[in-house]
Formats: sequence, structure tokens, C-alpha cells
Amino acid sequence: MNIYVNGDSWTYGYEVNDKTKIWPYIVAKEFNLELINESMIGLSNELILDKTLKFFSKVNNTEDYFVIIVWSYPIRKDIINNDGKKVELRAKAALEGESISLDYYTKYHFEYDDYLRYIRNVLGLQHYFKLNKIKYLMFDVERNTYFNKAKITESDKEYFDLIDSKNFIGDLYSESEGGMTEGGHPNELGHEKIYKYMHPFIKNKLDKHYELCD
Repeated sequence: MNIYVNGDSWTYGYEVNDKTKIWPYIVAKEFNLELINESMIGLSNELILDKTLKFFSKVNNTEDYFVIIVWSYPIRKDIINNDGKKVELRAKAALEGESISLDYYTKYHFEYDDYLRYIRNVLGLQHYFKLNKIKYLMFDVERNTYFNKAKITESDKEYFDLIDSKNFIGDLYSESEGGMTEGGHPNELGHEKIYKYMHPFIKNKLDKHYELCD
């Protein structure tokens, strides 16, 4: 069976030189799975959704796949200009004076919009996985503070409640305490902690799959 993972630098293994020490590789090795890691440094949630959909649009037998998605920070955004080219909008770039990001984050950025985009991405991919009977788990890099900062209406609470909590497990930041680099990414110890946190959820999913196959 294949394991497909997608996310940002936390899933890519940024700042870890030995990629056999990052959690996707450890998971694949321990569960005897073939790893496909499409994560990238600085990836936005829009691109995580886009890359995942494009990958599975070319897959004939989805039963051979188990998926783990680790959602990125909602503040990251990617837009497509009229030439069809991707334009990255990053808060860090805005602080460094990059004109497009600076203009966006000073004039058009709203935390409430971050929150809604985030929920839509999660629900969109959740629906796709369920529709195509793809086994999956979802995690967050860091507990999403936008749910607390933004003004949440009753209708939005119902919107959030559509997320399947049996498959959306939680955040990785709180589980990797004591295993972080100075740059704010998991080191080898942090990746080991993340693996141990994920392990029972992954085992439960795969055990159910193999029971059905017997």
C-alpha cells in the first residue's frame, strides 16, 4: 500500500538533513508503506488542496492509498493572476517589504477570511476523500488560533462542525514540545514525537482496512 502525505515544511522535513528521520519516512517504514511525499516548504492550504486533487485525479485504484494531510498556517495565501501564474502572499515577505504581499496584508487581509478559507479547504478535501473512499487522516501544524480571534457566528459554528473529527485529529505543534529547532521546525526528536502521536490513529485506520481485505 502507498502512503501519500502533503503539507508544508513540517511534513517536508525542513531543517532535518537526514530525511529518514522525519515522520513521513518513519511512518512508511514502520507500517511497510510506499511513501509519496508531495509537501513543500512554505506551502499554503490552497496549494495543499490543489496538489492533492491533481495527484489523485491520475490515480486509478484509490484503495491502494492511505493519506495524511497536515494543514498549514491559514495566513498563507496563493492567488493566480490573469496570466495563469501563481502569486505567493506571505506575511514574512510583507515584513521584508515585498510590494504585493505588503499591499495585501496592509489593505486586504482579514483574519475572518483566513478562517473561512481554511474551513473550506478542509471540507473540500474531506468531501473528495469520502466520495472516492480514500482512507485519510488530517492534522494541523499548529492549533488554529483564528477560531478564537475571529468573530464566529452561529452559522459559522455549524460550518466548522461539518469537519469529521474522527479523521481530523489535532495539531502537531503541541505534540513536538522539546523537539524544535531555533527556526521553529521539528528536529529529529520532534519528528519522532510526532510519529508516536500519530501512530495509534494510523494503526487503527490500517487495521480496519486490512480486516476488510481478509
